[in-house]
Amino acid sequence: MNRLEIEWRHLEKDGNTCLRCSETGAELDTVIAQLAEDCRPKGWEIFYKETKLTPDELAQSNLILLNGIPIENILPNSRAAQSLCPSCCDFTGK
Repeated sequence: MNRLEIEWRHLEKDGNTCLRCSETGAELDTVIAQLAEDCRPKGWEIFYKETKLTPDELAQSNLILLNGIPIENILPNSRAAQSLCPSCCDFTGK
């Protein structure tokens, strides 16, 4: 059986995450459930790991890794970018 581990890293403070990460998490739940169902008959097991980050680790927030590799390094013609997230600013006070 082949194994795919999907890890999602996101900021969490006091049990809450920002709006952007919340949307990513909801989409990941849907996609991972479908992916696991579609891939199981083909000999793949899908494992999901959620890593909650502290405000000091904000630069890694909303990062998706596939078997430890950032998704933007796997998908052709994609790249990671950083942008201002008002929700994260509220959480961190920065």
